[in-house]
Amino acid sequence: MSILPRAARLRLEWSLVACFLLITLIVTVVVVWQTGQHQRQQLLAAYQTRLGYVSQTRNAILRRQFDQLARDVRFLSATPPIGGIIRAKADNGIDKQEKFTLQNWNKRLTGLFSAFLAANPELTSARLIGTADGGRELLRVERGTRGDIVVVAEGKLARRGDRNYVSEALRLPPGQVFFSDLSMGSRPREGRGAPTVPTLHVSMPVRDDNGAVFGVVVINFNAGELLASLKRNIPTEIQIYLTDQNGSYLQQPDPTLAFGAAAGRLKRWQDDFRPTSQNMGQPATLRTFDSPYGIAYAHAIHVPFTPSAPEHYCQLIAVLPDKQVAKLVANTQAAVLTNALSVFLLLGLACLLYFRTYRQAAIRQAELAAIMESSQDAIIGCTAQGRIVSWNAGAERLFACPSEQAIGQTLDSIIPQPEGAPASSERLLQARENGAPSNLRCGLRLPDARWLDVDITISPIRHGRGQPCGVALTIRDISEQQAAEKYIRELNASLEQQIEQRTRQLRAYSAMQNAILAHSGYAIIATDGNGLITLFNPAAERMLGYPAPDMIGKASLADFHCRDELAERSIQLSHELGETVGADFEAVVAPVWRQETDERQWTYVRADSSRFPVQLTVSRLENEGGDAAGYLVIASDITQRLQDQRSLESARDQLIKAAEVAELGIWSWRIASDTLEWNDRMFDIYDIPRSFRDFGLYYNHWRGRVHPDDIADAELRLQQCQETGAAFNQTFRIVRQNGDIRYVQAAAVVECGPDGKPSRMLGINRDITQQREQENWLREAKTAADSASRAKSDFLANMSHEIRTPMNAVLGMLQLLQHTSLDNQQADYADKAAVAARTLLALLNDILDFSRVEAGKLTLDPHPLSLDKLLRDIGVILSANVGAKDVEVVFDIAPDLPDTIVADSLRLQQILINLAGNAIKFTERGEVALSAQLVERDADRLRIAFAVRDTGIGITAEQCQRIFEGFSQAESSTARRYGGSGLGLAISQRLVGLMGGQLRVDSEPGHGSTFSFEIECEAAPAAAMPVATGVVPLQNLRCLVIEDNDSARQTQSAILRSFGWRVDAAASGEEALAMISGQPAGLDYDVVLVDWRMPGIDGWETCERLRRLPPQGQPPVIMMVTAYGRELFEQRRKQSPGVIDHFLIKPVTASMLFDAVADARAGQGLRQALPPLPAGQAPRLAGLKLLLVEDNATNQQVARELLSQEGAAVDVADCGQAALAALTPPARYDLVLMDIQMPDMDGYEATRRLRAQFPASALPIIAMTANVMPADREQALASGMNDHVGKPFDLDQLVAAILRHTARAPQAKMEPPAQAEPAHAEPTADSGLINSRAALLRFGGNVEIYRRTLLSFCEELIGLMASLQGQIQQTLREPAIQTLHTLKGLAATVGADALAALAADKETWLRDPARGWPADFSALRQAAEEATAAAQRLAEELVSPPSAPRPSVGDVANIRQELADLRLLLNTSNLQAVQRFEQLEQQYRVAMPQELEQLGDAIMQLDFAAATRLCDDLIRQQKVDQP
Repeated sequence: MSILPRAARLRLEWSLVACFLLITLIVTVVVVWQTGQHQRQQLLAAYQTRLGYVSQTRNAILRRQFDQLARDVRFLSATPPIGGIIRAKADNGIDKQEKFTLQNWNKRLTGLFSAFLAANPELTSARLIGTADGGRELLRVERGTRGDIVVVAEGKLARRGDRNYVSEALRLPPGQVFFSDLSMGSRPREGRGAPTVPTLHVSMPVRDDNGAVFGVVVINFNAGELLASLKRNIPTEIQIYLTDQNGSYLQQPDPTLAFGAAAGRLKRWQDDFRPTSQNMGQPATLRTFDSPYGIAYAHAIHVPFTPSAPEHYCQLIAVLPDKQVAKLVANTQAAVLTNALSVFLLLGLACLLYFRTYRQAAIRQAELAAIMESSQDAIIGCTAQGRIVSWNAGAERLFACPSEQAIGQTLDSIIPQPEGAPASSERLLQARENGAPSNLRCGLRLPDARWLDVDITISPIRHGRGQPCGVALTIRDISEQQAAEKYIRELNASLEQQIEQRTRQLRAYSAMQNAILAHSGYAIIATDGNGLITLFNPAAERMLGYPAPDMIGKASLADFHCRDELAERSIQLSHELGETVGADFEAVVAPVWRQETDERQWTYVRADSSRFPVQLTVSRLENEGGDAAGYLVIASDITQRLQDQRSLESARDQLIKAAEVAELGIWSWRIASDTLEWNDRMFDIYDIPRSFRDFGLYYNHWRGRVHPDDIADAELRLQQCQETGAAFNQTFRIVRQNGDIRYVQAAAVVECGPDGKPSRMLGINRDITQQREQENWLREAKTAADSASRAKSDFLANMSHEIRTPMNAVLGMLQLLQHTSLDNQQADYADKAAVAARTLLALLNDILDFSRVEAGKLTLDPHPLSLDKLLRDIGVILSANVGAKDVEVVFDIAPDLPDTIVADSLRLQQILINLAGNAIKFTERGEVALSAQLVERDADRLRIAFAVRDTGIGITAEQCQRIFEGFSQAESSTARRYGGSGLGLAISQRLVGLMGGQLRVDSEPGHGSTFSFEIECEAAPAAAMPVATGVVPLQNLRCLVIEDNDSARQTQSAILRSFGWRVDAAASGEEALAMISGQPAGLDYDVVLVDWRMPGIDGWETCERLRRLPPQGQPPVIMMVTAYGRELFEQRRKQSPGVIDHFLIKPVTASMLFDAVADARAGQGLRQALPPLPAGQAPRLAGLKLLLVEDNATNQQVARELLSQEGAAVDVADCGQAALAALTPPARYDLVLMDIQMPDMDGYEATRRLRAQFPASALPIIAMTANVMPADREQALASGMNDHVGKPFDLDQLVAAILRHTARAPQAKMEPPAQAEPAHAEPTADSGLINSRAALLRFGGNVEIYRRTLLSFCEELIGLMASLQGQIQQTLREPAIQTLHTLKGLAATVGADALAALAADKETWLRDPARGWPADFSALRQAAEEATAAAQRLAEELVSPPSAPRPSVGDVANIRQELADLRLLLNTSNLQAVQRFEQLEQQYRVAMPQELEQLGDAIMQLDFAAATRLCDDLIRQQKVDQP
């Protein structure tokens, strides 16, 4: 073998390097180019989808906005002011249909347009343009430069008939909307320097009632934000273009090119983007354009402004410049180039390493050549083509051929071809391709006729790179070895064949046996003939718990069996077989002595001694002679099977029993054979003899029993169930043999056969006749219950009306009383009476709402409330409840509790009054403490804990379980002793639940009770404090609290300390005096609080002793804090004046205590009347004209005077018919207050008739009635009324309702100080028949008005009694009820309580349809006569004496200015005229009694027109000169 010289090797290596670099360059270029093309195709395919998505989402944005603009302009076009303007324009500026002027409609439309622009900031203007006068704008509202709403003056309205949004809109059919093209050119009218904004004009024609076009409504839409939204949330490489249908740009990346037509630089899409067919690797559906940015790809969508006009559209285009794609492709190609160069660099380094290794291998090859020459074997080197290149000495000896002759020859020409072997060239090629040495043993016949057995090893020859370049043959002579091996092979051939055959058989059998044993779920045990175990499979191990090694060859089969069972079984087998069978292994295998197998149930015992049943199969194993060589036992655990069997049997028994108990008939119907299978109950239900079960029961037997009217429906349902596979559920009637009709409820399921068709139905029947009868009975019972409930509701409604009628007068008169001059005592009485009356009204509401509580329909009304005021009101009620009891009522309010919260004050007050009232009622002595603590505060969310603790009789644990039930108390003796209905706690518990809490009780008999609950609410912003006009120093006060009750002393001390004051406390008068005497400074206190009733020295004596002590500086303020009433205090103070500065009624709150100290230190005097409005301040109802529809004269007076004081002009109608007459045009009223129960026509009917003429918006009607049940409110609203106000009404609430429905903003009530009016003298004595004191309070202390009302009462009473007499004679029941109702209210108003009670009794009698006419009205007549006489006498007593002597003629002339002022007030309908006349009458009644009396009558009836005429008459008679 030759070795290349060094120079040749270097040339070869450099050639290879050059080839490598060239191949690297070519491959890299191809790969980078192909990668770029592939990446471009993928990117363009992805961007095609992304362009479509972007354009579709932008299309959705435009479509949504266009549809909204169409809805907006349709809404504005359909508003009532548009129609009103059209009608007013057509009829000289008056809309006769709605009785509005054109100016009014323009004002309403202006407000509507302004509100619409304010609610839609993207709209810049709203216009109404008429067709007349060249399309002049009738109304224009636009947005100013600062975003404010501007109404364009009439003089600045322009003609717009030449604009396309006017001319094109006028040609549209009804209901269509016109969109202009989006343009740049809209700016606010006053903002000439403001930039223009992209604007879209949307218009719609409006038509008159005849269908003629009147004009168009136009809105301008600022599209700037819309256009900006198109560019949001899109990939940065994608650009959005928007053009009109001509291709002009509306939006594009260069803002200067958008809306170019308006600026004279028209740029269009088709000019910049020209389609091109250049192939850039894009998909066929992706459009390609030649653009200013180079090649670009685009996806365009036409977006019509309205679906009804697809030809008018704008075009949305999503564009992708190719340079963005090229940039991404270039990035990818750069990455691929980097990777390819890295790979080839690594390959070059590998080649360099290879060449170095190759040179080392060449040296090694030279060494191997020397070794080869000395080998005894023939070693021949050949090329891959079989040409000899080396021939060692061994080859020369073996083949007798010198190397010079052999080298260069082919191998086949030197070495003979072995017989039957492949050619040498094929063998060499195979060895080279395999790359591994191969051996060949063959025989060669040499040219000299010798035969040689040779072993030829063919090995590949590899060059330095490891690739085969030739082969080497090593040939060894093995003739002798081959002969010996041939002999051995012949001997082993037959033996191996036999062994192999037997091995295959054994292997197959063993594999099968092992698989069966290892994977069998049964325990398999084999024994020899004596029962010794020889096989124990894994299942047996798991079943019995024994390991196989401990069993095989060591244990017997009998070890697993129960000994008693083996003994019993051996006896049985011995008898059967006639031979003795042992009570061991033989008892198990004995049956197979005479048969092949035996299968029985046995009991096995596990290793843990537990027992379980098995099914045992025993078979005999025989030897070749047929004798028993052993036994095979197969056991299966049947515990679950036996348990399932027992469960099935139990379930079957239970189902049978359940069917019997439930009286269920069970049936099945085989559809193919039409046969039925019934249980006994089915035969009983259908009254068919059970004998039919024996000779055949078919479908027609059932069908014949079904009621003829029900058979069609039942069979149809059966057929549907078979077709759909749904469950059958049907109720039908059957006719039994005796004609009885029974109701049967049936249910069944469908079973299908293998072919999927219904084969059987299985179901049940149940006789529900009795259930049907019970349901009918329940329906009748429910009807009766509903009737009773309606009767209860009617009763509650009547009670509500009857009680609220006098309550209206009570509250109204209290409000009038508070407008008069009162001293402190009177003011306190009036305030507390008003609080108590409102509390009584609230409790009345709760009683009337109890039906809603029972039904769970009671709801809360959360609103801001003051906890301090709430507790003050509760304190007034509780102090009255204490009475003469020795009970201390204490408020314990946490200082950190906010004063103002959001809750239902009425319901919270009701709960606390119920709980505290009960505590006072059941406590004879001791204390009742009401506490409020802040439990949790999270921002504005509060959780407040309330508790009422008493020292009363207590409640047992058993009684605590039922006290929250309705009409329930602790025990029956409690109700007899303390009274009460037992509803308070039940209602309180439900109210607390609505507030998010739970009412709990903790009590011990004899030690008192504690009722507590927590509510969730919100903190409300605190109300602004009034500005103090006089400042009283209240800082750093030193206080002394003298109180024997520990809780009250601690509570008062804590309140005073919360003000930042220093506090000392004493438990008795003696302790306080001792404390002061022990101080060097003596009586050094600013405020002293003393309880009245104390052991030892009482509070009054303690105060007297304190007054005798010398003070340090200013004398202290001494305040009495007591549970006694003000009357006892006033009596004692008259006896000992100067002892007490102020007093408070327990319980006290923080603000009550603070105000009392401030008042006492400031020395405030008399309480003044509520002041009139200041000059220049208009009353809240000024300018409103109201119609009061009320049949009761007293209620007329109360409502008229209260509303008149608020500035309203009030006319009165005494019935529904009079209201209709009063509202006949041209009379106009702003609002009607309508009573419900009135003679001749009630409020509901009157409202319905008024609604036929006046819509609710034109004439608001408010029900003002004592019918306040929820059903009454619903009925009032259903009849057409706008609102419902209950009697007695709250003036502020009534005024707020009036202002709300007349679209007037409420005006704040201002209360500056005012001078007290002179008070009239009260009657000196009651007549006994007239409760004048209570009546005068209802009239606000106005004696003159009360006197006139008495006189009017006398006149009306005569007419009412005459009407009643005629109705009695004609038995007119309903008119008599109305007369008695009016008589009752009138008498109650003036204080004729006895007459009112008799009239109420007769009215209640007649309202009951089951009762006839009362037998006697004589008592009513006598009471009416006595009341008339008493009223006349009382009216004479109330005549005020002359306040001044008769003026002279010269004095009469001084009336000039005062009467002139009065006439001016009358002309302006100012209610100050009433007060001015009273002053004038006091001064000049003696001079002009008759004239002033006539003038007074007109003014008191609020007939200011007649009063003005009387003033004019006085002037004409020259009693005074005309000013």
